[in-house]
Amino acid sequence: MIVQGHLPKKEYHFAVIDNEEAVYFGLRALIEAEGGHQRVDFFNSPEAFLNSAKPQEFDCILLDLCFPGGMDGMQLLGDFARQHIKTPVVMITAVSKANHATMFELGRWAKALLLKPFDGYQLWGALRIAMNPAQEDASNDEPPEPPILAWVRQNPATLTRDDYEKLKHRASLLNSPVCQLTFKEMKVFLLIAAGKSNEDIAKALFIEVSTVITHRAAIYRKLGTHSLLRLRDLRDELKN
Repeated sequence: MIVQGHLPKKEYHFAVIDNEEAVYFGLRALIEAEGGHQRVDFFNSPEAFLNSAKPQEFDCILLDLCFPGGMDGMQLLGDFARQHIKTPVVMITAVSKANHATMFELGRWAKALLLKPFDGYQLWGALRIAMNPAQEDASNDEPPEPPILAWVRQNPATLTRDDYEKLKHRASLLNSPVCQLTFKEMKVFLLIAAGKSNEDIAKALFIEVSTVITHRAAIYRKLGTHSLLRLRDLRDELKN
């Protein structure tokens, strides 16, 4: 599946900043698989990048969050912000490290977030968001992805695993804490946002009210809010 068509037709120059060379080779393979003559340079630390390259040389930077010693990804982003560097950055991290506070900070600096493990489609989706082309290539005849939220809002209880993965992926690209929710929590979250009571949710999902209460507590904790209005905002952000 070719997804580079969602970006203007050109050759791109990417920087991968990660302490694991295997990650670089994997990213380069996914990027080069889309065709063209993309250039992908590797730096094994933020310091190595600052010592031998300039952010402005790249169309996009793929940056790991954690490094063993020295600067981490967040500190490098802060350095970019102080220098008013506009090169888009896609931050890469593991799901286990993407807590609410971290994702909130990333949302202030990085253009998109990739949660490990990811595939080529997710990678190019993040690049598309980060690089934010003013106009997509007019010759691209690939059909757009079907809107997820419209029919999920009508009956959240029918959410499938595939629907869940799409919503979670969308949330991760938007740096939304919703990506932390499990499959069952996502169903309950959507029903809460629809204004359903614990009893209504239990009936719709064929579970005990006590189980709904447990899920509700986990959702509030992961999303950092008890506000129904905020929950609805988080849901509505997932629109395609």
